[in-house]
Amino acid sequence: MIEKNSKKKNVIYVIFDKITTFNAVISGVLLFTIALMISLAVILRYGFGMSVGWSTEIAEYFIYISVVLAAPWVLKIDRHVRVDVIVNMLGPRANWVLAIFNSILGIMMSAVLLYYSIISTYENYVKGTMSIRIMPIPKWVPLMFMPIMALLFVFWFIVILIGHIQNRDKIINQEELSCPLDPTDIPIDSI
Repeated sequence: MIEKNSKKKNVIYVIFDKITTFNAVISGVLLFTIALMISLAVILRYGFGMSVGWSTEIAEYFIYISVVLAAPWVLKIDRHVRVDVIVNMLGPRANWVLAIFNSILGIMMSAVLLYYSIISTYENYVKGTMSIRIMPIPKWVPLMFMPIMALLFVFWFIVILIGHIQNRDKIINQEELSCPLDPTDIPIDSI
């Protein structure tokens, strides 16, 4: 019975990991597309006198979507921006407690974001709200990426929290950890 649950949890981890990585790849493709689109718009405008007004609007949507898709991946690989002035002054035990607190706070904030982003996306879908711009599109289309991001945030914050709890002694004793989410540091059946 335990093996079945362990495999099921392993599958959940693998699924979330693949979704997160796929979203990061899509984010990179969108950023590359933005660079091409803006380059093309500049060439068309200054080389041929043609205006491509829609390119700026599409680029704005793509920037937003690429950030939303990549953010959970950045959290997963632990490469987000940190202000660690105070953290560097604390001892290992205080850092561990702070990491637990941060993970719990991250879970709660991401859950709230998930809840309200689902509501907002759904309401805009039901009402048929359109953006009033050069290219009118339904508002729910760009909003639908926010619940995906929030759900992935909840999952990865839970994984990070489990990692900190399970590696308490290593963290407090300042032993070298490869990364809080390295599968060798976090038993996959705990997720």
